[in-house]
Amino acid sequence: DCDEDVIQSEECSEVISPIACYNQFRWNTQTLSCIKGTDAEKKAKFCKCAKCIGTPMVTWVTRNNYC
Repeated sequence: DCDEDVIQSEECSEVISPIACYNQFRWNTQTLSCIKGTDAEKKAKFCKCAKCIGTPMVTWVTRNNYC
């Protein structure tokens, strides 16, 4: 779920902020480079916060088997 607590969490803040970066890479393998951390940390953040960003993010994390 994407409630206020999730949106305001540090992890989701890092994931929600770089929307322009995601649009630049068009949801490809470079999308992980939009946030800091190891690939495993990034994937965990994306999984936690995908619903807060919308359908393109949910589709991308699902298609790439991150969650």
